[in-house]
Amino acid sequence: MEELLKDFVAAVREENKVLKQLAKIAQEKQDLIISNKIKELDSLIRKEGIMVSSLDKLEDARFKLQEKLALKWGVETGELSAVVIIERAGREFPGVFAEVKEEIDNLNYNVTRLRIMNDHNNELISHSLDYIETVQSIINGDRPGIYSDRSMQSKGISAVQRANLLDKKI
Repeated sequence: MEELLKDFVAAVREENKVLKQLAKIAQEKQDLIISNKIKELDSLIRKEGIMVSSLDKLEDARFKLQEKLALKWGVETGELSAVVIIERAGREFPGVFAEVKEEIDNLNYNVTRLRIMNDHNNELISHSLDYIETVQSIINGDRPGIYSDRSMQSKGISAVQRANLLDKKI
């Protein structure tokens, strides 16, 4: 049973390595988004896709080990949370408890960190797209917004909702 727990810790450790690499990529993506380096961003997104595929395989392997742990401990797989694993390891296997706790805590930290970074990058992309749309409307002419009093149906123009990032003098 202790070997199974060690295998589980090793699987989580591998996931943490990939998550750290993904966080590094997320930081690089942020820099590229801000610098408007589209070609480099596209290349980095491909690299990120490969890493996510690798993470998916590692997650599957970790989950299978977690299912085995649940079976050995007589617990439903869905009920075997990280907290339960840490508690059981502390009670039954104090020799590996520190490793189990450290790797699970690192996993929680890495997932949270990556989620925050990805949310921030998505915000940056959204702002960039709003900016591009605003510049296009300045160059090509403005389309009526949601609150326009113009008759949009009769002209075949669809309403758009967008954030004006630039002030225009009329």
